[in-house]
Amino acid sequence: MKNNKAAMEMSVGTIVTIVLLMSVLVLGLMLTRGIFSSSTDAVTQINGQLQNQINELFVDSNNLKLVIYPTSRTLTVKRDKDPSGFAFSVKNGDLVENEFHYSIAASSTDDCQGSMSLEQANGLLLKRQGSFSLGPGNILENAVLVLFSLSDRVPPCTVVYDVKVRKGSPTGEIYSSADVYVTIK
Repeated sequence: MKNNKAAMEMSVGTIVTIVLLMSVLVLGLMLTRGIFSSSTDAVTQINGQLQNQINELFVDSNNLKLVIYPTSRTLTVKRDKDPSGFAFSVKNGDLVENEFHYSIAASSTDDCQGSMSLEQANGLLLKRQGSFSLGPGNILENAVLVLFSLSDRVPPCTVVYDVKVRKGSPTGEIYSSADVYVTIK
């Protein structure tokens, strides 16, 4: 009789434990899903705010053809973190639709004191070039994000990148250009 009672208590204890563990698992999954969905919403909101700030810069000055954000054109990126970078947008100041081509390339690694070449600095960019069309007087609807992916082996230093926007073809006349100073920490 004692063995049956002990077996029954053990079975009930096991069932209670399983139910509690399943409840914790379900709550954990719901919490995880909530965190990831809120982070996706935050990224969308940040992108919208960035685009609004860039558009405001064009409104403030009618002469601008190229806007880079952050407007200081200086950026600090940390190694072994999520990719980070800067954004830029273009305004077509012509009275006709134009095809634009952009390229981003390292122009100086002097601060790196020989620990990084221009080719290595260019290898840090996730995307170096692209193209888009803009109607007369239009601003690029979605700013171009220039992202850097850095491993812990990248030396800490400052690299100067040239952003060049050409009109017509990838080798056409330079429509606008700017330097961006990226400090790697």
